[in-house]
Amino acid sequence: MGRQPLKKDGGRKERKNVRTSTTFETRLATIKHFEEGGDMTSTVEHFFPALSVQAQRSKKRVIYSWVKDRDKIAKACESANSAKAHRLRKPGLGLTLSSDAEKCIVVWLRSLQKAGRACNRSHGV
Repeated sequence: MGRQPLKKDGGRKERKNVRTSTTFETRLATIKHFEEGGDMTSTVEHFFPALSVQAQRSKKRVIYSWVKDRDKIAKACESANSAKAHRLRKPGLGLTLSSDAEKCIVVWLRSLQKAGRACNRSHGV
């Protein structure tokens, strides 16, 4: 990514933050609104009123993909935590090790190094 370019008067440029993501809760509400009303245009206008015409067309396609993934979205909404989430990760993917676990790994690697074993990715452990 790197550093953002400076403005003429100094300082960093303001972030545009153009892209947004919706929660599973909002996705399910959007799907239900579409299924009850049956009109995609009114659904997009109800949930995303500030979009341009081109962005509305794009959002309709996104909502149709949500309708296809309804079961997955409904399952995510069963839990209060995942209902507020924007994407689901597989268990353990975002896991952070405790400092004790990290120390244990460091001790283990150092013992391998003292024994003369290679401890890098290309040689394997």
